Amino acid sequence: MKQRATLNELNKQVEEHQEAERRKAEEEKAKLLRDKEEMDRTLRQRVQQREEAKKQKDAEDRKIIRRTIKQIEQQKRQELQEKSDYRETVSQQEQQKALVREEEEKREDLRFLQESLRMEKEAESRRIAERQRHVEAHQSRADRIAPTEFADAATRSAIERYNKEQAELDKKQLAHQLEKKQAAIDNAAYLKRQTQERQNLKKAEIEERRKVQQEQEKDARNYKLELEAKEKQKRMENMKQQELLLQQIEEHKRRTDLIVSPTEIKLNRALLEKVKAYRENRPARASERRRSDDTSDSDGS
Repeated sequence: MKQRATLNELNKQVEEHQEAERRKAEEEKAKLLRDKEEMDRTLRQRVQQREEAKKQKDAEDRKIIRRTIKQIEQQKRQELQEKSDYRETVSQQEQQKALVREEEEKREDLRFLQESLRMEKEAESRRIAERQRHVEAHQSRADRIAPTEFADAATRSAIERYNKEQAELDKKQLAHQLEKKQAAIDNAAYLKRQTQERQNLKKAEIEERRKVQQEQEKDARNYKLELEAKEKQKRMENMKQQELLLQQIEEHKRRTDLIVSPTEIKLNRALLEKVKAYRENRPARASERRRSDDTSDSDGS
């Protein structure tokens, strides 16, 4: 009985130990599952963070690319605008220079006219002062030798002659002054006409340069289109010539019923390349000859 009790006790201890081990194993398993879930959650968070970071970086890269493309397009537009503004500025500068030259010429003409009038006024003032001195001198002399009841006829005759000569001198000086004033008026009108003619001439020159430039641009465009058409026609002719040459080779093969050797094929290909190169370079050589002739003509002229 005692042994059976001991055996039961041992069995109970074994079962308790097994139960404890089972619970411990389940706890460890549960802990492992929790750890695994935590690791999976952490891993998912890291993957999500990396994906979000990648998306954000891709979005930023796209923004940078769009911004760069926009900047490049803006820079191109700015360069085109600057070129257009430069051409317009150059044209405006030329017009401004012409206006400045015109204003300078006007001021120079005005200075010349003012200087002429000033010199004329000074000369007139000197003539008036000189005449006044002569009048005063002769008047003083006349006063000294004024006729009295005792003066002789010769003295009176001299005074009358002097007065007559003085009247003639005054008349001539007045006519001279009128001529000078009319000359100044005519000179001013002439300068005004000259200024207007220069203005009209400059405007005509500017308009003529503009028309010439437009004609040159039009000729350049037409020449470019004509050259492109000729090049296209030449390419079509070359293709036709090559096709014709190939047909002739095939016809020759059929007629002679000979097997063409690789060497002959290479020779035919080389011939085709030479024909193609000659026809492609012929327009260039012709253009060079035309340019050489144009240069010779310009040097000769």
